[in-house]
Amino acid sequence: MIDLNNDDQLLLTIVATMKYTLGYKQYEIAKRLNLSPMTISRFLSKAEELGIIEINIKHPFRTDAGDEGRLVASFPIQRAIVVQSNEYEDPDDWMAKAGAYFVDTMLFSGSTVGIAGGRTLGRVFAHMRLPSLRGDSSIHAVQLMGGFSSPGSFNPITTMQDFVSRFGIEGMFFNLPIYAPSVETTAGFRTELERQSIETHWRRCDFTIAGVGGIGADSILLKESIIGPEEMEHLLSRGAVGDYLGRWFDIQGTIIDCELNQRVLSIPVEALKEIRCKILVAWGKNKAESITGVLRTGLIDTVIIDRATAESVLA
Repeated sequence: MIDLNNDDQLLLTIVATMKYTLGYKQYEIAKRLNLSPMTISRFLSKAEELGIIEINIKHPFRTDAGDEGRLVASFPIQRAIVVQSNEYEDPDDWMAKAGAYFVDTMLFSGSTVGIAGGRTLGRVFAHMRLPSLRGDSSIHAVQLMGGFSSPGSFNPITTMQDFVSRFGIEGMFFNLPIYAPSVETTAGFRTELERQSIETHWRRCDFTIAGVGGIGADSILLKESIIGPEEMEHLLSRGAVGDYLGRWFDIQGTIIDCELNQRVLSIPVEALKEIRCKILVAWGKNKAESITGVLRTGLIDTVIIDRATAESVLA
């Protein structure tokens, strides 16, 4: 611990100026001031702590600190990244690039990441660079939810395959549907997940990356005929506003007691809660209620969202 008086604070300012204005290396500063490099390092840390050094990173994407703070204060999440739009670019493309950039900053070498499916992630993954994959570094991926009967780009299996192929990383797949055919057969499907040791891989995850599914006509699960119109009507009657990894929830973030949630084949809620960083990438005012509900579930700790949607959620 460094004990400093007012004169010492002047020395901190001098050290900071030599480092960041004059461009000296820390060992050069140490030599010029007849101090040890370790002391210079501690001085720089203290100068940052006292606000003598202010770090201003110019991201390629502007963010809104005010809305970020309000989201963290309003929901049980740890961090929010609210991206301001670029009037010269398509909003979907802009947010896909922004989501990719910020996810790239979070993933680290040696981590295991759980991958969901859907429109949003397909767009985001197309722009990711994974800078942590350098040299002999590695990242592992595991599929978080069962697949669709259709082979489209929204299928979680397709999304997972695109991700691991793009970066040449090891992936853990399971070729089961997102919903078991009936409540009676669900136990057998879950036994198959255990046989493949999928749950073991889920519990090794450091991160999950997912979007949120819409309700009604906006639902991919309805569009892909994974669920039928009658099931959707039942979900609406129960107050559902969206799904997260195949589980349906209401505006208060409560997982609905319904047959579909009993049949879902995806990472269990208990295992999900143990993962230290659960990233939601979502945008679009039409999903404001779905995003509001999922942020209240307690299953998200990081949200990447556009400013217009964030303000709708906060409203």
